[in-house]
Amino acid sequence: MNAERYIEKIEQYLEGEMSQAERAAFEAEIDENAELRQTMAAYDGSLAAIEQSIENTLRHELQSWAAEDKAAQPAASRSSAKIVTMRTLALRWAAAASILLVIGWFTMVQTGKGLSDEALFAAQYALPQAQAALRGDAATHPLAAGAAAFDAGDFQTAQTFFEQIPTQDEYYAEAQYLLAHIALQQKDYDRAIATFNRATERRDPKVSEKAEWNTLLTYIAAKRTDKAIFKNLLAKIAGDAGHSYQQQAVALQKQLADFRRKLQ
Repeated sequence: MNAERYIEKIEQYLEGEMSQAERAAFEAEIDENAELRQTMAAYDGSLAAIEQSIENTLRHELQSWAAEDKAAQPAASRSSAKIVTMRTLALRWAAAASILLVIGWFTMVQTGKGLSDEALFAAQYALPQAQAALRGDAATHPLAAGAAAFDAGDFQTAQTFFEQIPTQDEYYAEAQYLLAHIALQQKDYDRAIATFNRATERRDPKVSEKAEWNTLLTYIAAKRTDKAIFKNLLAKIAGDAGHSYQQQAVALQKQLADFRRKLQ
């Protein structure tokens, strides 16, 4: 098995560093490629094996030390011998504590990976299905051609189509919302944020709150969670009981405040 050529992609997938399209392609490859599935299972198992190995080693050492100390007790009749025994035991427990710290650190680092910007974005973001969201008959809808190109992954054609929708059009907000997702797929974060904002500003009930939430996710993807505008928008959504994404925003606040993010 030539596992080495898969490792980098597996790490990118598990740590949320792939785009939505890359994740979908990789998951399709997993389904079709038995060698890749075996490599991924082995990789997942290796992290657990490292921690289990440390725990087993610690358990073995503690049992061994306890047996040695028990055997030495009858011979430790003099005060000096007792002092030596206590010092030895103290050193051993210090070593045990150090191993426990290693286990704790390893565990925190591994669980903290799920709180990185990449992982938070991957866990929260989903590319919309444009055609499914169209109102009425999708075949005759004014945005049908752009939506079909969008869903097919032909973002250049979709972008050209949606950019032609005038500001006074009743579907302008929806067109801007999909344009923002295209910019996000292209990692053009400034354009994505500006376009999501235009969609939000129209106050279209079908689009506005979704656009606000995806604006937050774009800031995360761009690693800009330290920006005041991001924090203010997150607080606004989290404090609005009527917002469709209020619960997600509250959970996101907790994740962003988790101290394990600082370990990344």
